[in-house]
Amino acid sequence: MAPSNSKYDTGTDAGSSKVRPNPPAYVPEPNWQPFPGFSFLFDNPTGALSIKNGYGKIDVDVASSPALELYAAISRAVENIEPATLAQRFQFFALPSSTYHVTVWDGVNKGNLDSLHKEAREEFESCYSEGTKSLLPSWPPFGQSLDYRKWFEGIGDIRFEYSSLLSRDNTVLVVELKPADTFSVGVLDSIRVRRAELDAYFAKLGKPENYEYRAHVAVGYFANEESGKAGTLQYMDRWIKEFHEQVRGTKIEFTTIDLYAFTDMVTYVKPI
Repeated sequence: MAPSNSKYDTGTDAGSSKVRPNPPAYVPEPNWQPFPGFSFLFDNPTGALSIKNGYGKIDVDVASSPALELYAAISRAVENIEPATLAQRFQFFALPSSTYHVTVWDGVNKGNLDSLHKEAREEFESCYSEGTKSLLPSWPPFGQSLDYRKWFEGIGDIRFEYSSLLSRDNTVLVVELKPADTFSVGVLDSIRVRRAELDAYFAKLGKPENYEYRAHVAVGYFANEESGKAGTLQYMDRWIKEFHEQVRGTKIEFTTIDLYAFTDMVTYVKPI
């Protein structure tokens, strides 16, 4: 089996761009590959963390509170597009609803690590040498020169609502969000300013700046671009209709932002 450089392994030939047909009864299970990094995320409503060994892991029960109605609606829509069938036909792997979150700023991760200056790259690799065991005692990453809590302090509460379902680069399905009221538009403008300041700071370490900010919830990943293109070409209109019916009109409110580490695309933690 060819090695995979993606964030996930399909259990088939994930190193190839060729879409391999599977036996009708076979539904591959994703094996989420190591993809270490850190990012600023909105803290989910109700906390939504499971506590273990001094850290909290994102662990959302979408049915536990009306404050999570948008996540619950996304989860229903995902079920209605039959993810098991999509996994079998197009190697699409839905993220567990327990991992839903909204990123504020993408930090250093495996995908941009090679851009860092040598010393910064070595420091990052040291932080993640033993996963969370080595990371959390020295928290935060690059903390000796950065008071990370200052970046988004006093930013204000923000409410998002459903905007659209998109396929990004034929690799990931996302629910894009938009501000739900005028006050949230102003908060979002402030977030963009803080993001630019963070980008400027980390550019000194060699990190590329982030793309234009578009708040979203990741729904799931395709194993490769070819399978993603095949799936979206055939079913995207249906998926958009389903998500519009289920998710349109739902909202979610965030009141705080914090720094999280991740070891793969389903494991996000922070010290408690």
